[in-house]
Amino acid sequence: MSNRYARRKFLCDPTVGRLCRYMRMIGFDTGMASSHSAKDVLSVALDESRTILTRNTILAGMKLARDVVLLEEDDPWRQLQIVINECGLEIDQSQVLTRCLEDNEPLREIAKAEVKGRVWPYVYQTQERFYTCPKCERIYWPATHVKAMVSRLKSHGLL
Repeated sequence: MSNRYARRKFLCDPTVGRLCRYMRMIGFDTGMASSHSAKDVLSVALDESRTILTRNTILAGMKLARDVVLLEEDDPWRQLQIVINECGLEIDQSQVLTRCLEDNEPLREIAKAEVKGRVWPYVYQTQERFYTCPKCERIYWPATHVKAMVSRLKSHGLL
């Protein structure tokens, strides 16, 4: 994992929930605030040294909110482009889909034998590599959706 990915952390508030999943999808450590309260979001961001991503002008205007990207766009793909540009980020294709989209944990590779009976038989027969989230134990595998996601990132000029 590159240092750029290890250092920069983000926090999305509920106004940009889909953006949170997209940030995780491209490999960035991106938390999702559980509260709509600007004070609560700011508190988490400060405690965890995270850049706030929001559409909330009140949150963005708070005195202690020094590291905020205020997004005016509704479209999460456009929001992603704005965050990448404003934060000077580069997408490392090797980091795409390396985090759990649900809880942000880095995925770890597991042996194929460990997923037997936990995935559809067809998936088990046709896939060789599997990954799991250490927190929620969801299982991921690099099938056609990975190629589709990379294609989608390319179509939006992100790769």
